[in-house]
Amino acid sequence: MKTIKYTFILITLLCGFSFGLQAQTPASFKYQAVARDADGSLVINEEIAIQIVILKDGIEKIYAENHPSIATSNSGVFALIIGQGLYDSGSFENLSDIDWSTDTYDIRVS
Repeated sequence: MKTIKYTFILITLLCGFSFGLQAQTPASFKYQAVARDADGSLVINEEIAIQIVILKDGIEKIYAENHPSIATSNSGVFALIIGQGLYDSGSFENLSDIDWSTDTYDIRVS
């Protein structure tokens, strides 16, 4: 009987805690791509610099960051975390400050 009582109390506490949780905007997210040069050839096993720009409605630059030293693999693949680069410019300094639900956003990678 005690086991049922303690199980009930535990479930009640867990349900109570879950009501206090709220969704939060991520402070960063992963990005992976293949690097190619102007001729379309793979950029293999090299250090490259990447700039990430987030555009509101495809026009207004609201966030930009730089990743000055990203390594490509032997197949030209690179990976980075958007939101952890060096802040460059824009109306927001952090990704978590952007209200993603109100507009359309695009990412420009260069």
